Amino acid sequence: MPNLSRLRVGWENFQGAPGVSTFYFTETTVSYPLFINLFANIKSHFPVGLRWVIPGGGDVIDPLNGDLTGTWGTAASNTITATGTGSYSAPSGLMLKWGTGSILDGHRLSGKTYMVPAIGSTFDSFGRVDPAILATLNTQLQNHVNSLNGAQVVWHRPIYTRTAGADPVLKRTGGYSAVTTGSCSPAACVLRSRRD
Repeated sequence: MPNLSRLRVGWENFQGAPGVSTFYFTETTVSYPLFINLFANIKSHFPVGLRWVIPGGGDVIDPLNGDLTGTWGTAASNTITATGTGSYSAPSGLMLKWGTGSILDGHRLSGKTYMVPAIGSTFDSFGRVDPAILATLNTQLQNHVNSLNGAQVVWHRPIYTRTAGADPVLKRTGGYSAVTTGSCSPAACVLRSRRD
């Protein structure tokens, strides 16, 4: 099973900063610019001045045991600045959902990315994502997934049994599955940790 490249996008310059969003993919040449495009396409839904720092490299990990095996890198990092105006609730925002075709432990393997905070006008009077905005986001997210052509993945971590005084024992190896669908939840999310 090929190793995975990990991209950690930093969040800066907003109430509640800093934050981080983590993504995994199997190749970097095509994938990296597409992640820049993703953030550029959705920046109007987030408070003006908020910055996403997309580093030009990151760690390479063995998906089976989670060990670091090296690094990947591009020419330079990129920063995208949000442009949304108006008030916002610092812990409230959007939840992006990444679907796969794999089943693990009786459940479909899927991933989530919490995009917090989003500006108030992203939501309707019932506190849900405005239907027109939701439709646009869903189109943008699925286009992003289609452009990556299977390179973005959801990684499920290995499970270790830990006993005091002994080395951890691998109970179940990790693995990953290609993301096939991208969408935004219609419900607002509330983020309790900036490391999700």
